[in-house]
Amino acid sequence: MKIKSINNFKITEALSNYVTKKTKKLQKISFVKEEEVTIYLGFNNRKGIFKIRYRSPKGAMLYASFSNEDLYKAIDLGTDNFLRMLKKEKESFTKKKGQSVTRQVILEVEDE
Repeated sequence: MKIKSINNFKITEALSNYVTKKTKKLQKISFVKEEEVTIYLGFNNRKGIFKIRYRSPKGAMLYASFSNEDLYKAIDLGTDNFLRMLKKEKESFTKKKGQSVTRQVILEVEDE
């Protein structure tokens, strides 16, 4: 898993550990490999931004963006919702077994 900065935001070790802990749930899904997940953290207009991107070996791409005044809350919301998206993708992938799946799912949530 790669953790990258948005808008020159400094990612502390504590924040990196928190993100790693929260995203451990994603590894429970059998088809997700750690190196296929990229996470972006930052602030924009006083709101914390958490973006997560997963590209599967078959070409499917899942992307979610969450913002909240509290960055930790954005991380919590983001990982929970992204986990649901991955489970849905896994279900649809097993239904279409044998077919090439190349679709892009984008979800953006802004909490005020």
